Amino acid sequence: SELSSRLENLVTRVEAIGGVFDLPKRVEEAAELERQSSDPTLWDNPENARQLLQRLAALQEDIGYWTQLRQELNDA
Repeated sequence: SELSSRLENLVTRVEAIGGVFDLPKRVEEAAELERQSSDPTLWDNPENARQLLQRLAALQEDIGYWTQLRQELNDA
């Protein structure tokens, strides 16, 4: 049907945007930041700790958004 064709086109476009977004690289970076956040010396430098945790939170939000969007498009 035309609707499924349009949805497939939309999924393809979102996947292309996701490629520019480079989701796998962001997932890898988030994993590394999570590892660093468990370092007991993290808070020895509070400013660096704050920046690390802010970046991690932003990555997790982006990853969640793209993962949810992809799932919703696949479910449609």
